[in-house]
Amino acid sequence: MRAEEVLREPEKLARRIVILSREIEGARRSLEPGGVDYSADRVQASPVDKYPAVMDVIIRKEEQLAQLVTRRRWLIYERIPGLIAKVENDLARDIIAAYYTTDATMAEVSEMCHVSNMTAYRYRARGMADIQAALDAEN
Repeated sequence: MRAEEVLREPEKLARRIVILSREIEGARRSLEPGGVDYSADRVQASPVDKYPAVMDVIIRKEEQLAQLVTRRRWLIYERIPGLIAKVENDLARDIIAAYYTTDATMAEVSEMCHVSNMTAYRYRARGMADIQAALDAEN
């Protein structure tokens, strides 16, 4: 896996968590009395109880959600800090940490670190090479 993909994974997981949470909420709302559609032109002779099927979907999605949250926490608190710690240069480490663990742009990061944008990009590239080397060594 590329270093950029590993460092960006928490963002992707956060988006998936939001989508899954909305799907669960929608499924729960469908179980409420207001979630029943009474606009049908015909009356059902034998209504189908959708409760067990919807509950199965909710349970399955909640399990997926728990797995995503657990993985995201592991990435944020263990994996990514461990990889950033393997960056040899202090300035490169600071730049990568600021860029990938906050919502700061590279311009903001360069300003925080008191370097030019070009210097920040160069140190980021050096740090990413260190992280990629660490990832390659693991595989």
